[in-house]
Parts: sequence; structure tokens; C-alpha cells
Amino acid sequence: MLVGALHVVWAFSPWPLRTREDFARRVVDVPVDRLPTPGMTLGVALLLGAAGPALSFRRTTEFARLDRRYYSPLCLGLAASCAVLALS
Repeated sequence: MLVGALHVVWAFSPWPLRTREDFARRVVDVPVDRLPTPGMTLGVALLLGAAGPALSFRRTTEFARLDRRYYSPLCLGLAASCAVLALS
């Protein structure tokens, strides 16, 4: 769900970077004219939002338990660190 929300932000803003040119170069490594359109980005956000509840009904596995306990917080910490570095 958070990744879907991030795509909604990206449809309207190059956050956490200042310009679309920086975003194109640093995030997707394409020229700015090859970036997905806001409509395409919102479509991805919609699909990610729809996939979240569908995936939450799967049965609990050892990986799912470890993912919730260790991997997801680790990824969030790494993402926060990258955001701090990008904004500094």
C-alpha cells in the first residue's frame, strides 16, 4: 500500500528530488521525455493498491513472518536513510 501511495506522489511530484530531470536520471535512469506519464503512474498506483488486500489473504509462511518482523523494517530504514541523503 505504501508503494502505491508513493506512486501517487510521483505522479504529481519528483519527490524526494527537486526536478523531474533529477528524478529521471537518478531513479529510473532514462531521459525525462521517457518518464511514464502521470496517468500511467496513477495506473500503477491503482494496481498496487488493489494487489495489497489480495495478497493479505495468503496463508502465513515462515518467510511472511520474517518479512514482517525483520525485512520490512530494514527496507523502511534503508529507504529513510536514502531520503535523508537525497534531501541533504
